[in-house]
Amino acid sequence: MCIAFVVFFVTFVAYLMNVFALKELSPSQVSIYIYLQPVFATLISMLIGEGKPGWLHLISALMIFVGVYLVSKQKIEGINKQKTK
Repeated sequence: MCIAFVVFFVTFVAYLMNVFALKELSPSQVSIYIYLQPVFATLISMLIGEGKPGWLHLISALMIFVGVYLVSKQKIEGINKQKTK
């Protein structure tokens, strides 16, 4: 029963909601949310006392934030170039 819950609600419903979000938001906004989901899940597990932070968590979160920053920076630079034309 636990596996069915994870497969259906945590995986299927989450991806289904991402598709609905794409109808209202830009793909870059939705992708930022998708990339941050593991960070949110880790923080929530630590808040409820189930997760213990370690070096792997910190390094992984840092890599996610750097990736989101790089993607956001490229989009902002592209918008600024279009405005100057």
